[in-house]
Amino acid sequence: MTEQAPLSSVLPPERQERVASYLRLLAPYPPYCLLLEGGTRQERERLALFWAALLNCSGRDRPCGRCPECVQLASGAFRELYWLRGEEGPVKIEEVRAFRRSMAEKMSQGSVRLFVVSEAQELTPSAANGLLKSLEEPLPGNVFLLLAPQRSLLLPTLVSRSYLFTLGWLPAQGTQGESVSIWMERLLTFWSSGEELFASTGKKGEVDRSTLLELIVALQSRLLQALLQDSGDECVSLLQQRTGAESKMRLHEGLNKAHWAVQHQVNPSLVLDWIALEVWSCLDTAGRS
Repeated sequence: MTEQAPLSSVLPPERQERVASYLRLLAPYPPYCLLLEGGTRQERERLALFWAALLNCSGRDRPCGRCPECVQLASGAFRELYWLRGEEGPVKIEEVRAFRRSMAEKMSQGSVRLFVVSEAQELTPSAANGLLKSLEEPLPGNVFLLLAPQRSLLLPTLVSRSYLFTLGWLPAQGTQGESVSIWMERLLTFWSSGEELFASTGKKGEVDRSTLLELIVALQSRLLQALLQDSGDECVSLLQQRTGAESKMRLHEGLNKAHWAVQHQVNPSLVLDWIALEVWSCLDTAGRS
């Protein structure tokens, strides 16, 4: 974790205060497994730190941001917070087994040991089943937190054993990364003119897996805005004006397929090209009707 000012690091994102209020209520009796879906990856991870602070803060008002536990959580030095990071690649069974070994160890600090799986949709089938076994054999003092864009991307049995909260889906202005913004602009140019995309995706290493996953989630959130007829950016307006109900559902399924393809190691450039053409096809169909 990048070091930050302690208090701001262990407080929830401003626009996710609704979910944060529920976490405060749950903290005295934490569920063995909690699942947070929706929002942005950064917001989900920020809430993970907040949850860890609620469970371990030794101050009077949790989280206080000043006690040793809060300070160590903010700096990434808290020894009883374990991460598996799916944004870095598939989460394999060996990593889940390491989690299981840590569960049996004596607690070195704090009162609750928290295991976080960020981008939990990246669990391989064997890793997901290994994690499921851990959830079926709970040990006192250990709790799990799964973070994912959508519950539908996870093994159904993992979801059924988790206490679920959905973050606000619609992104705040400026929350997406620079790389995602650049690719969004390229897609919009392609959808309006049919130009300037494939020259970029054809460059070796130009599209990385992590950026593509974030881009897919950004497109899903804009499609949701279009379905809800909310105001939004240029992409939302395009989807509202040039796709019908059937096309929107087709795009919803298509983006889920694209997410599945990335999870199963399909070349990111090929997936992005397919997304671009799928949306283009829907827009053309709407324009001709």
